[in-house]
Amino acid sequence: MSGRVLDEKSQGVPGATVLIEGTTLGSSTNADGTYLIQNVPAGPQTLVTSFVGYNAKRQPVTVTAGQTTALPDIALAENTTLLSEAVVVGYGTQRRQDVTGSIATISEKQFVQGQVTNPSS
Repeated sequence: MSGRVLDEKSQGVPGATVLIEGTTLGSSTNADGTYLIQNVPAGPQTLVTSFVGYNAKRQPVTVTAGQTTALPDIALAENTTLLSEAVVVGYGTQRRQDVTGSIATISEKQFVQGQVTNPSS
């Protein structure tokens, strides 16, 4: 069974989990959101797709013996309410409401901006 997991902007979601419900079969998506699950038993199955910050999606599929079942793209919808904001401090991680003192918020775009350096080089 193979397919692709996309976000709301039709971009691949790397690292999403794709599982066959009720089994130990599954896979994670690669950099472009593609997955491959091998040795899926023939017959009706339920595919469960999930990723942090997105609503999980359950999809019924029918697997034919001896064939790779190519599925349509799976679109995940963002759910930012699933994430509680974490605060990184010099000695651990705490929830924002538990912290006293100065707090600054850095967006994802600000965080990944700039050059990555390796101090051991």
